[in-house]
Amino acid sequence: MRQACRCLSKSTRKELVNRHTQWRRSLLGGAAEDDSPSSTGLTTPLDRIIASLVPAPKRREDSQVAITRLLLGLPDDSGVLPDTRWPTNVDVASGRGLSNGRIAQVLSARRKAWNSNRYLKALHIELVDVVLSLRRVASAAELADRLLGLHGCSHIVPAKQRLPFAYAALRAVIERDVLADEPRFAVRRHRGRILVALQAVENEPLDTMPDSQLLDLAADLGDAAMELADEDPLPTPTAVVRRLLDLAKQADWTWGERRLVQLAASASGTVLSNARMELYPRDLKQQRALRLAQAGAGLPEAGLTATALKQRVTNRFPGLAPLPDGRELLDLCRRSGFELKWDGARFQAPSKMQSGQSTRRRSSSSASGHPIVEGSATADAPARLSDAVRHGGVRYVTVRPKRAGEARERIGDIVGEPMLDISAMFVRTLRAQAKAAAIPDFRVVLRADAAHPGSRDQLNLARLLTRTFDTLAEELAGRRVLALDGLTPLGRYPSGTALLNRLIENARYGGSTDGPDTLILLCPAEDERRQHPHVGPLTLPRNTAEEWVVGTSAWLEPHTGVA
Repeated sequence: MRQACRCLSKSTRKELVNRHTQWRRSLLGGAAEDDSPSSTGLTTPLDRIIASLVPAPKRREDSQVAITRLLLGLPDDSGVLPDTRWPTNVDVASGRGLSNGRIAQVLSARRKAWNSNRYLKALHIELVDVVLSLRRVASAAELADRLLGLHGCSHIVPAKQRLPFAYAALRAVIERDVLADEPRFAVRRHRGRILVALQAVENEPLDTMPDSQLLDLAADLGDAAMELADEDPLPTPTAVVRRLLDLAKQADWTWGERRLVQLAASASGTVLSNARMELYPRDLKQQRALRLAQAGAGLPEAGLTATALKQRVTNRFPGLAPLPDGRELLDLCRRSGFELKWDGARFQAPSKMQSGQSTRRRSSSSASGHPIVEGSATADAPARLSDAVRHGGVRYVTVRPKRAGEARERIGDIVGEPMLDISAMFVRTLRAQAKAAAIPDFRVVLRADAAHPGSRDQLNLARLLTRTFDTLAEELAGRRVLALDGLTPLGRYPSGTALLNRLIENARYGGSTDGPDTLILLCPAEDERRQHPHVGPLTLPRNTAEEWVVGTSAWLEPHTGVA
């Protein structure tokens, strides 16, 4: 290293050598006993930190060692982990012949020792930054995951002990903070979960949210997550975000939607969340998870291995218990409504004839009010449309063109008013705008519509169309529920597509004073079950499977009220 630096200046060589020494110590762990920042910083593995937290026994059968391990949730000498990660003093004393006073005595002594621990000093600074990045409040589970990701453990530590080590380091940092002149962490135990908030200090703004209010909000979000995950069918991401945003607004705090959902799930302890911002029970039944994930639908011609099939469920619902393999998985798929075949290596779809029979069975099941494929496009159309009217969201309804009339009536009955014909409104507004622009003959507009792209006539028409769709937007604004038909202009013209995208975004995510809260779009299609919702050449953006509703014949038949 020194020979390679001879061509450089003295100051540069010194800097490079110092950095080389620092990085070598940090990466190889050769400075474990050094007090330099590199030995106590982010690169220190958790098992090295944990080794400094448990006291050496002073005498034979010294109870403080066992009590410390139990308080931190660490394994005993035989490697067995305790059941509770963050136990109370009562939990530690229970069934072990120890008094609460003895537990409190050991914890007090440990706090004093941990207060001078150089590893925990560095971790304390790091943890403050982590909680700040999580909007000043988080669950202990989230913080332990972050610590494990930042520090990791040595390769000799068994996988099952790594997260407990992160919890132990976290608790030690929180416990030593009690003795600080200016404590930074406030802790609350809620439904068995530990919530941690950052306390405001003197140099922070006066409008900083107090830790008690942050903890109240986190607890309320966790309770709301449990209620949402218990709903059947599972609520859409739009419904989830709206419910949680209402709680955040009541606390006068602005949160990112994704952070809200993550905190709500983590604070509950029994609920998980996914990338779609859905909430679902940690113990979601496997049969239901297969149906909601549509794991057995749309298999490629070559089929799928068991691993690939299970990955479909994992992608939609991460964190659930693993699914079985082989014939057990086949039986589970069949109970979920997927008539698959298993050749010992791959799952495959049935033949075309069998597929047709399966389709008829699904339609019949829907007619009885018990959809086989829960949450899919063919499941219980009126219930899902009614749910969107009550809670908000987007629904694309695909129907055969010859059934469009019946679909308009059914949707109108659910909404409580007739569907709006966008094509008729567009033509009426366009004529009014042409008249306001002193265009004497409307045939001029029609010829411009057929003119060569980029021509003067097309540019003039684009300006007229912009004013037309702006006027349409004003006419549609303020309505809580919009049920639209005749969507062709919205897919044909760029300014119409822009309006359509705004309506979809407002209904999907809420929060717009212009509305709508609910948007229902009728999309005729030659194959209503397979053809993705579209408006002319424009394919509509679909966020979740719940947004697509198929207008089945059973629902649209006269005097029939179910899908």
